[in-house]
Amino acid sequence: MAIHTSYEVLSQSFNFATEDQRQWWHHTAPVFVKSMTDAQYSRDAQYKQLTFFYHCVLPHLGQFPVKINSGKPSKQRYKSNLSPYGLPFEFSLNFPELTVRYSYEPIGPEAGTMADPFNVDKMGPVIGDLAHFTPSIDTTLFRKLADLLLLSREEAKKLISQPGFTPGGPARGQYQFAVDMKGERPMLKGYFFTTMKSLATGISADRLIANAIRAVDQAGKLAAPLAEMESYTQSRAASTFITGYLGCDMIDPARARLKVYASDSEVTFERLIDLWTLGGRIPNEATTTGRQGKGLEALRELWDLLQIPPGIREMKVEHMELGDPPKSLLPVIVNYTLLPNKPYPEPQVYLVPFGLPDMQIAEALTQFFVRMGWEEAAKTYKENLFSY
Repeated sequence: MAIHTSYEVLSQSFNFATEDQRQWWHHTAPVFVKSMTDAQYSRDAQYKQLTFFYHCVLPHLGQFPVKINSGKPSKQRYKSNLSPYGLPFEFSLNFPELTVRYSYEPIGPEAGTMADPFNVDKMGPVIGDLAHFTPSIDTTLFRKLADLLLLSREEAKKLISQPGFTPGGPARGQYQFAVDMKGERPMLKGYFFTTMKSLATGISADRLIANAIRAVDQAGKLAAPLAEMESYTQSRAASTFITGYLGCDMIDPARARLKVYASDSEVTFERLIDLWTLGGRIPNEATTTGRQGKGLEALRELWDLLQIPPGIREMKVEHMELGDPPKSLLPVIVNYTLLPNKPYPEPQVYLVPFGLPDMQIAEALTQFFVRMGWEEAAKTYKENLFSY
């Protein structure tokens, strides 16, 4: 008797309110199951993670990006900031723990129209679904930051009234989520994008984010790392460095981390060192020994293996049509994690290989896994990657 996958079993019992939801399910759930199976998730964990996805994420993914009958890209009224193609959903796999992860932007039914030009009208029901589904998700900190960083009605009206405003234009979105599939439990992070609020208020994005952090950190436990980060971000030219968004763990606020994300258009290894050390503000011994020292060594290894062409990238936000090949390389991304009573933020640098050949990326990562001692990942990565 055939052993059915968790996707096949659940597909027989789940009902779908719309054809878009059905298509999203049948195009994402098999990838989830393949990823979780490769990462040795238990059967129970697969059922629980897929059930969470069905109840809390699937209803909010909006229009499926491909026409059902023709297979051609559909005309998307609203395009997400999440990917170069405007898709509101993205898979990833964290190494070496092999944690399956995905990011998504909930899409409201009126998103991309003048009724909801910034895709925020359905945020209440979205976070309500999350909070009610599992007690491990705490929306307290997310709600506080939303009050501080999302556009007010007056600010939204100000932007809408400007000549040439288009509701479906790029960078309109203001919030997203990421889900780490930790065993049987979905662990969420929330993200706030400040471009629109900065335009409406005239306050720089880095200052908006810093002010919001101070407002939720009334005890001042993050004051020291925040001050160091601010000193660095304010020293960087806005033409090459943009503070873009703030992330928070959706757990008990007393244990939640805050992460500040930025993009840098100057993609060189010298710039990566500058980002890693906050322009030399973090003492040399902290960045050359211990965890941070090993991280910088690993970054050098990965940089050399990927062979990302150095240069200046465009910071312009544009969406590509689904199926089109990449036309340019992307900036580097950095985040700074602020931890209570730590003197400096912890850096994390993201090399973005989008635009490089898939095989080049796969070969480089396989070699990187070998050098890091992640033997199992090195053995299976390429085969698993090209089987999706």
